[in-house]
Parts: sequence; C-alpha cells; structure tokens
Amino acid sequence: MEAEAQETVVPAALRSTNLGAALHYADTLTGTDGAGTEGVFHRLEGNPHLLWTRYADGKSFEQPLRLLGPAQSATYVEPHELDTTPDTLTSVLLSKPSAGRELTLRHRATGKVYTDRDGASARGELSVGWHGDDPDPTRTGDAFLPSGFYDWTLSVTPADGVGGPLEVRGTVQLLHGEPVRHDHVGSEGLPDGTGDLLTLNSSGALTFQQGTGKGTFSGKVLGGGWSTKAVAVPFGGLNNDRCNDVLVRMSDGSLRGYKPKWGLAPTPSTAYTKLGTGWNAYNVRTLAAGRKIRSAWSGYTKIVGAGDLNGDGHGDVFARDRAGTLWRYNGLGNGLLKDRVKVAANWGGSYNAVVGVGDITGDGKADLVSRDTSGNAGATTVTARGRSVRG
Repeated sequence: MEAEAQETVVPAALRSTNLGAALHYADTLTGTDGAGTEGVFHRLEGNPHLLWTRYADGKSFEQPLRLLGPAQSATYVEPHELDTTPDTLTSVLLSKPSAGRELTLRHRATGKVYTDRDGASARGELSVGWHGDDPDPTRTGDAFLPSGFYDWTLSVTPADGVGGPLEVRGTVQLLHGEPVRHDHVGSEGLPDGTGDLLTLNSSGALTFQQGTGKGTFSGKVLGGGWSTKAVAVPFGGLNNDRCNDVLVRMSDGSLRGYKPKWGLAPTPSTAYTKLGTGWNAYNVRTLAAGRKIRSAWSGYTKIVGAGDLNGDGHGDVFARDRAGTLWRYNGLGNGLLKDRVKVAANWGGSYNAVVGVGDITGDGKADLVSRDTSGNAGATTVTARGRSVRG
C-alpha cells in the first residue's frame, strides 16, 4: 500500500525514467530533484532508489520503453503442443506497460522464419513462452519445428505509444523437435540442426562425423562392433520418437532399421526392426515399397539421394553417367521422379564415393560430401536451388 505523500528533495543521480504503475511501490514522494525540478517519485519495495514517474503538474515524464535489467533467456527449450504450457523463452522487466509483442525466430540450418504474435498487455515482468510448434493455421494438429538453433527477436510495443517498440534478441536451441535430415549428433551431445556424415572404418566402427554448419566436420560419435562388410545409410525416423534412424545391410543381405537414441551412433545391439532379406542385389539403397520408378539406368556410374534440392519438400536424386555428365531428377513426392535435367559436365571423375549429407554449410541447402581416389574428402555445395554444383 502506498504511504502518504511527503516532501523530499531527490538527488538527480538517483532519478530514473517513467515507470508509471508497472511495479509495486513502497512509498510515493513529491518534491524536487537535484536540479530544482518539481515532480512525483516512487520508491520500489526492497529498492532504495527513487524513480521519477511524472511532473508535479501531472504531465507524464515521457520516455521510450526500455529494460530495467538484463533479459533472462533460456539456452534451450523443448516443443509442446499448442494447448499446453510452453517452456519460457525469455523474461524481461519493462519500464512501463506494453500493449502486445511479436516473436520472430529464424532456424539457422534452414533459414526459415517463424512468427508468433500476442496482443495481450503486460505490466512489469513480461514472460514469453515458445511452443516450438509450427504456427501455420492451415495445418491440422500439431507439427513440431525442426531441432536446432534459432535466432530470435522479441519486439514489445509500448502501451502509451511513446517511442518505438523495444527489441530483445537471443539464440535458443530447440531440442527433440522434428529431426533435420542427416542430423544425428551435436557438440553438446544432442542433434543440433546440422547434417552429419556417417562412416565405417576398417575396425568396424560406425562413426557420425559431426557437421559444424561451416562445411567442415569436428567431433565424432562412434559405435563399434560392426562387420566391415556392413553397409549403413543414415535415414529419417522409422517411428514417432523424433530421432533419425540408420538402415544397415548386414553381410548376409538382410536389411535392418536401427533406432539409436539422440546423440548416439548405432551398435549391433541397438534396437532395430527387420526390414527384409535379399538386399545384396542392390548397390544403391533406399527404403520404399517395391515399385518400378525408371528403366535403363545401368548407364549411371553414381546415383545419390541428395535430399530436397529445389525447395518443394520432396527428395531429389543426382545421377552421373559414364561421360561425366551430372543429371538431376526432381522427386514428385509419390515415389516417382520427373524427367532429368542436366546439371554439369565433366563432373566427379576423380570421386570414388559421393553421399548426400543434408545441410552442413548452414545456408539452408542440401550438400554433398565426396572422396577422391587419393582419399581426400570435401564438401560440395548445391547452389541455385539445385541447378548447379561445384565439384
């Protein structure tokens, strides 16, 4: 409760900006500041500093909306359904009432931007939650956003219309969201939204080479005990645990779908599902119901599932013929491919291995990793929406 107004002289060094009725006050004081200006002041509960609120004639001491202390922001959040309470992304202490806010988030790996608006007013502390759910109103049900790092901007509108919106920025990691293609591990032990490379060495260790988002790899996660004749292919989720899985063709030709937990490489003892036998007949692996897609493909020396190259949401394919011409087949989303388009000539003649690894350069586009006959590996960036490549 406010105490009876009393006269005092407020040193100018203790004077702050307008808080209005945004906080709880211990005292209301009237008097003059150190420069002799008459006004009305408040003292916060538990705070010895006096805060200027308005001039003695009742005119507001007009100042822009600002923070009264550093924003308290989360380093990571997890996704939640829209009808539940979200994790708190950030809390800010406002200098005066607000009339709504807008939260904008940009996924670092894909570049896609998401916006969340709330027109509710706030006084004092403003706590902002984020569901990590796609706000697209045309969707039916909940659809969690991709895991990884998001750069966010919070814009808060002042209720009195004085000054522009207050902006606060930060970065947050969304954990356990929709898995990003080929993202299995990260620097902090969990998927980070950047593609990784899976390799098998001569000792029988399947290893996720951790992508940095800069076109390089740093850090490894190993799972040992494999036959060197096994062939492993990183894959999307085979169930609803929001983890990418791994297909492994065993030495006897059987195919298994391994389901490693977040941040771990598979071992032979990892939980798996039997997917069939007789897969030794194939030298290029994918998973779908048996269905003829194309004929006369024996002229291709390399076929690579490269991911979504043109931004339509469907997986696409690169194929290199014996003349060194690289072709692109865009997927139709129904298990079939469009007619081929020429991408490059004299491409990849020195490569003995080419794989799609998702986005490892942080530009939101699919990348390839190749190995030449000397054992050197390098990243190849798919550019111009899949129309050309370096290589």
